[in-house]
Amino acid sequence: MNILQTLLLLYLLLNLLHALWILALWLRTNRTRPPAHARPYTLGQGPTAILLIHGFADLPAAWRRVAARLAELGFTARAMSLPQTRKETTRTWLTAIETEIDALRRSHARVWLLGHSLGGTLALLAAHRAPQKIDGLALWAPYLAIHPRKDRQLPCFRARTWLGIQRFLLLLPLSDTYFPFRRGEPPFDYTVGKVIPRPLFGALFEAARQARALTRHPDLPLFLLLAGDDTVVDNAPSEALLDAWPGPQCRLIEPHAKHPLPLAETWQRQADATARFIATQTERTPPCPSTPPSSTSAATSPPPTRP
Repeated sequence: MNILQTLLLLYLLLNLLHALWILALWLRTNRTRPPAHARPYTLGQGPTAILLIHGFADLPAAWRRVAARLAELGFTARAMSLPQTRKETTRTWLTAIETEIDALRRSHARVWLLGHSLGGTLALLAAHRAPQKIDGLALWAPYLAIHPRKDRQLPCFRARTWLGIQRFLLLLPLSDTYFPFRRGEPPFDYTVGKVIPRPLFGALFEAARQARALTRHPDLPLFLLLAGDDTVVDNAPSEALLDAWPGPQCRLIEPHAKHPLPLAETWQRQADATARFIATQTERTPPCPSTPPSSTSAATSPPPTRP
């Protein structure tokens, strides 16, 4: 057996092992995921609608507690589902978001966007694309750049380089999400699929690139919530975004929270702070608390006024 035949055999063996690994992941996570976790839903009937946009490789189920709280406070909370096929691009994601905005506009006086991680990135891009259609933005740990620690999937390789190597070597266009598939705590826990089309990573990186390239921002209210212990996204670009933002703004930091803010122990305090800022923009009162959220239980926080 010559060297070329040996390399070809190793290449085929590598792809066989990868296919078996992907199949095992799919059988463990994607096949057993309850369909209800991926379905969009609407809670509440308030005059102000809040469109909830989940993060990368996540589901509308991530917003269940937050959506219920916003509905309790008098808002309409609409949790959409981002499409996750191999044909998705940043443009198709933004088109899906704009479709949701148009539907909410027909039946509500005001529409806000609340996005987490990639959802925050897309909310920002959607606001630039059609600022006349929305009344404000709330971004929870938006993904504008990968955290330096998360950006190292293998020694000497950044995430984009590693995915490029996969695209070159592997025939099957599917990949591990590199995120946990069990999320949340009972009774609000849910599972996400660990297997996604690899081209979705390209759409993810492109969305962040477009967001970082934005210069002239719309004059809209902006609520920014950051996780102090975030090891997935880099908070520095988000801080710079707020510094350059022309409209009313509020920045709050949960000092001990990690990246999945909708699932954090402080979820209710975060939802209340977001709702309070939205209500202040409706009532034209001072836009932001003078101090960040305290470390006390969210249940002790006074609820915001209804919109």
